[in-house]
Amino acid sequence: SEANPLPAALLGEVMATSDLPPGVINLLTGRRRDLLEHLASHRQVNAISAADLPRKTRTLLRLGAAENVKRVTVVKVGEDAWRDDDAVASPWSIEPFVEMKTIWQPSAT
Repeated sequence: SEANPLPAALLGEVMATSDLPPGVINLLTGRRRDLLEHLASHRQVNAISAADLPRKTRTLLRLGAAENVKRVTVVKVGEDAWRDDDAVASPWSIEPFVEMKTIWQPSAT
């Protein structure tokens, strides 16, 4: 958040001392308008979850994401789902970003 950068800084410090391998969590800082177009079209970014985007910015995000079939979820601020603790804690909150695959293992008879 441009208005509240402290939580991201604290999360960065926690991640730096955690047991997660390097690259699992990547924090980018900067102005949304400067980062959004690049993130939307970047081929190594697989998904974007955003909130409170104006119509023009949502369109820019979706067009950039369409080039590489990126998963995009945009939540309107008027919707309280992203602030609802039960909804956020639910495993279904990450469902738009999870890819399920079925692998068939042949078995010998």
